[in-house]
Amino acid sequence: MNGMEDSPPPFINFRQPATSTSEPARATYNVYDTALQLVSAVHAVVETEPGHYAMKKQLEHHAVRLVMVLARLRTEPHRQSWRGYRSAHSLAVDFAAMFDIVAAQGGTSDAIEAARTIAKRLVAELSPLGLWTS
Repeated sequence: MNGMEDSPPPFINFRQPATSTSEPARATYNVYDTALQLVSAVHAVVETEPGHYAMKKQLEHHAVRLVMVLARLRTEPHRQSWRGYRSAHSLAVDFAAMFDIVAAQGGTSDAIEAARTIAKRLVAELSPLGLWTS
């Protein structure tokens, strides 16, 4: 008689952990489309507002960089994307600060206010996506 037949049935059950519904899904925020709206708003500000050439150039450069970072993140696995979302969040915070600077330099148009609103919305949408989750 084989000793394996006398062994008790398996008593360890491996269960999958319950999925949390309180955590926002990655697709909840369409940050890429919001970033494209920000690019359009930046273009409107650069074309209509008087101001320093260097600030306008930085606004355009950061807008393109933000969209490119978010475009790359659309194809990365979720476990690796939090770093990229943190980088995008940092760029969005820079945008909000730059629009505050433009407004402080005397820019009071509707284009600046629209761009500031989009930048603040983007900061809020990117905040939870930059958290590391295992």
